[in-house]
Amino acid sequence: MPSLLFGSVNQAVSVATVPAMTGARAHESSGAMQQFVNHVWSLLIIAAVFMVVLGERWAPDMGHFLARGFHGSELRMTIARMRIMIPSIVS
Repeated sequence: MPSLLFGSVNQAVSVATVPAMTGARAHESSGAMQQFVNHVWSLLIIAAVFMVVLGERWAPDMGHFLARGFHGSELRMTIARMRIMIPSIVS
């Protein structure tokens, strides 16, 4: 699950930033381009923190959904590991 979330953030950066930066480099000043990059990174950090908070909150529900065959200690361990790994999307 953390890999899926991290991949989503990575794809968002690639898809949104690269074409916009290429266009900004051709038509705008370097200051405008730097401001654009700052805005994009700020939004991505806010979105990643939001996803971490949601992931931590709903880790038990995601664990039950993704690990349907796990019960008892296996399920608790899966949920605990999800909670450990979910913040890795911010790094």
